[in-house]
Amino acid sequence: VFWREIKHVLTEDIVHREVTADQKLLSRRLLTKTNRMPRWAERFFPANVAHSVYILEDSIVDPKNRTMTTYTWNINHARLMVSGKGSKQ
Repeated sequence: VFWREIKHVLTEDIVHREVTADQKLLSRRLLTKTNRMPRWAERFFPANVAHSVYILEDSIVDPKNRTMTTYTWNINHARLMVSGKGSKQ
């Protein structure tokens, strides 16, 4: 279910991946997706603003405790607004 949370994905690139000393898998991905910005925000941006959105995702997989923690950030127009989300599964 978690992997279906981010919809309309166009590209997915792994930017960094490592196994830590305590055996956790750290990954950072850059995703490109299509999606409209929130309706309330549309009035602040020109109509010709690209409809692609760039998402940065960090994930930490802990096999010992059987958990996966993710953090996602919408990095478009970060000077004007920032949105992020964290979850633990």
